[in-house]
Amino acid sequence: MFFFDLHCDTLTETNEKGRGLLNDGFQLSIDRLPDDRWCQCFAIYIPDNLRGPAATAYFERTVRFYQAQLRLHVSRMQTVRTSNEIETALDAGRVACMLTVENGSVLAGDIKNVRKLAQAGVKILTLTWNGANEIAGGQENGEGLSFFGRMATSVLEQNGVILDVSHLSDRAFDDLAQHAKRPFIATHSNSRAVFGHKRNLTDRQFEHIVSIGGLVGINFYPQFINGGKDCTFEEIADHIQHFLSLGGENTIALGSDFDGAAMPSWLAGVQDIPAFYNRMVSEFGQEQTDKIFGGNALAFFRRYEALDLLLGALRE
Repeated sequence: MFFFDLHCDTLTETNEKGRGLLNDGFQLSIDRLPDDRWCQCFAIYIPDNLRGPAATAYFERTVRFYQAQLRLHVSRMQTVRTSNEIETALDAGRVACMLTVENGSVLAGDIKNVRKLAQAGVKILTLTWNGANEIAGGQENGEGLSFFGRMATSVLEQNGVILDVSHLSDRAFDDLAQHAKRPFIATHSNSRAVFGHKRNLTDRQFEHIVSIGGLVGINFYPQFINGGKDCTFEEIADHIQHFLSLGGENTIALGSDFDGAAMPSWLAGVQDIPAFYNRMVSEFGQEQTDKIFGGNALAFFRRYEALDLLLGALRE
């Protein structure tokens, strides 16, 4: 099994609670990861109440914690930014760890911070959380992409940072769809047609992501699956099946939201992923399941890197 998880909040949660990534008190712990090929995106979540220097300081503090954890677990974890680095880490039997940020407030409204973000190793930026920031409006207020947001997203793309539209308002999504020059992704979002939560993607939004060669990670949080405190495998499968009906066989991935939300009772942590995989194989077949569990995500990074090289050559 190859598992590529586009989103978890474990890094932020363990740092905030003074713990480490080897800890049984969380949904994701390094020692409970199955003995399989595993790529994990670790998000640094910036709370909506932090702005300006406070947001950047929070980011820098969490980066230091991430780097310390990498040193502490050097035999088990390896930080990655490219598809080749992912493959190298996996071949060495290590967890391929990708650093991401959840909330564009990390830029503090300063375009120069894009370069700092890239230099810190950040590969994906979730443009907003639920509220508005200097870049755009989140799901709670409906604002579009700001003037700074248009500049920032262009510079982020030029620096190889992938744009993530999970949490983005519908209006800001439409603005970005017209403005973006590279494929963007939704790291942890489900289908609004299956369950009408505003955090989920409309069919039109999903079809746009398919058309640009993007990626959508299915979120395990029951509130986004059915609005309740728990959900069944079949209810998660309904979201996947709907996206498949929209042509998403090469677009659907997984974005668990481990340690950022309550999980289904039968999918309570990383130790339950192998059983989930087996149920997926029974429901969708081996080939499609392997795409959803990791193949589509890895293929996306290869495409993105190839496009980066092409656009870089054209700029020269």
